[in-house]
Amino acid sequence: MDNGVPNSGVLSILPDGKSYMVTPLFNERYGALVKLYGWKLVPPMTAPRWITPFGQDFVLTGNGMAAFAELNFYERQHFKP
Repeated sequence: MDNGVPNSGVLSILPDGKSYMVTPLFNERYGALVKLYGWKLVPPMTAPRWITPFGQDFVLTGNGMAAFAELNFYERQHFKP
């Protein structure tokens, strides 16, 4: 849920078919996951990559979505940071 809307923070897939428009709350979640589990990625991530502000929302690339999915997996499996 993102502000009461069941969109997980993803507003749309952009016309290029490779990028996503995401909400500020998604960006915050992404940053928090990077802080906890970014060291597990290859190469390690110490700050969110592949996400760019766009108006009041953000554009996330396909690589960013892949990283988010992996980081989210670690959180859901309750891996220790």
